[in-house]
Amino acid sequence: MFMKTSVFIPQHNNSSNDFLNSINEFSSEDVKCPFEKKKKRLFTFSSFTTFFMFSFFIGVFVYSLYNISINIMDSQSTDDFYESIKISSKAESAVKKPKPIKQGNASNDLMSLVGGEKDLIDFDVAEPPEYYKNIYNTLLNLSKKNGDVYGWIRINGTVVDYPILLGTDNKYYMSHTYDGVNRRAGSIMADCRTRENLLDNLNLVIYGHCMTDGSMFRCIKDFYDKTSTRKAVAEKMEIEIITLDGVYVYKFFATYRTEDHSYIKMSFSSKDAYYNYLKERVELSPVKLNRPYSSNSRIVSLITCTNVASEPDGRYVLTGIMTEFISF
Repeated sequence: MFMKTSVFIPQHNNSSNDFLNSINEFSSEDVKCPFEKKKKRLFTFSSFTTFFMFSFFIGVFVYSLYNISINIMDSQSTDDFYESIKISSKAESAVKKPKPIKQGNASNDLMSLVGGEKDLIDFDVAEPPEYYKNIYNTLLNLSKKNGDVYGWIRINGTVVDYPILLGTDNKYYMSHTYDGVNRRAGSIMADCRTRENLLDNLNLVIYGHCMTDGSMFRCIKDFYDKTSTRKAVAEKMEIEIITLDGVYVYKFFATYRTEDHSYIKMSFSSKDAYYNYLKERVELSPVKLNRPYSSNSRIVSLITCTNVASEPDGRYVLTGIMTEFISF
C-alpha cells in the first residue's frame, strides 16, 4: 500500500532578483564601523584657552629674559662709567684751583662755624694725602662739565666711592648720572635743600639706590642686616665727604630702619630741637657706640630703600657725625 508524500519545489519569483540587486548595489559606504570617532572641530574653547595661556607664559619668559639682559648691560655700563671717573681722578686737573672762600686760618674759621668744639672735631690743615688731591682734581674737572657736582663720598671698606650730585629736585639724579645719561643706578644725590657750604648743613642728607648688584648704597642694607658683625664694622667705619674745601670725616653715629620720614629733617627751630633730634637718632639705633655730640655737631644721613614691596616707604638710614676736617 502506498502513502502519499509531498515534496517542496521552490518557486522562482522576484525575491531572488531583489537579493542579487542588493548585492550589486552594496558599497563600502553602507558599512558603519561601531568604533568610528566623531570628527573634532579644529579649535574648541579649551584648546584656544590652552594656546593663549601657553603663548602668554612664553611671552612673559621672553620679556623677563630681555629685562634681565638689559639690566645686566646697564649695570656693566654704569660700573664702567664710574670706574672711568675713578681712573681719571689720577690725572691732573685742566681747571685752575679756585680761590679759597674763607681767608685766614682755615681751622679757626671752621671752628667758629661749629661753635669751637675742639673736643669734637679735629681740624687739620696739613697737606692731604695724594689720593685726595686726585679726587680734588676730578671734582674740578667734573664741575666744569656739570655745575651740579657737589662733592665726592667714600665709605671705607665698601664700594662707595662716587661723586655727589646736587640738583634742583630730588628726582632727576635718581635716574641720571652727571653726564645726563639715563641709568638705573642713577647718582649719589644730596637732598635738593642742601646748602652749598657743607658746614651750613646741620644734617646733610644724601640718597642712593640699593642696587642688587651691590653698587651704590647697597652696603648700607648689608651692614644693617648683618647683626652679628655690624657693631664691629661700625667701630671702624669712616664716611668721607670731599669737596673743593677739603675732606670732611664722619664716624659712625647711628643706624636704623624706618618708614618715618623724620630722617630728612634738615632745619630745626632751635638748638634744643636739634639736640633732641640727635638724641632720638641714638635711641633708634640698635648699634650704640656712645659718640659724644652736642647742638653744634654736624651729621650726615645716608638713605637707601629697603626694596621690600610691602613697605614702599621703608628706608635704611646710616648716620655719621663729623669728627675731622682736612683742608685743601
